[in-house]
Amino acid sequence: MTELTQADRLALVVRAEVARRRADQAKERAALIDRQTRPLMDALERFVKLYGREPDMDAPGDSAAIGGLIAAVGGASISTEMIEAAAEAADESAEAAHQAALAIRALRAAWDGNGGRTPREWVGVDIETFERAVAAALTEG
Repeated sequence: MTELTQADRLALVVRAEVARRRADQAKERAALIDRQTRPLMDALERFVKLYGREPDMDAPGDSAAIGGLIAAVGGASISTEMIEAAAEAADESAEAAHQAALAIRALRAAWDGNGGRTPREWVGVDIETFERAVAAALTEG
């Protein structure tokens, strides 16, 4: 493998750090929304336990039963928009985690066997330069 330039090494480390931070942020957003919609998940699980099957939300009886179960576990304020937001947040979190894994694998492949140095030491920049590069990358996209 050819020797990477300092700029190439910095780009790899910054990409991995930005991807990791974005994955953490996406995971936190998904967890927050999940907590808000948890009563729905609890109600669906309870429905299955009570009736031995998944609810058919197009059937008025099932829909009413789910509504009652949601209210019983304190989720009367859950909206369709919240459910959609939870699904989108989960998708975003999964995609961000995937991107972070790809970036970290690329960094590991390039950094492997570098004498116990940290990635930043391998790049050869001070912490301020590294943080500025990360901040710039975070604002770019």
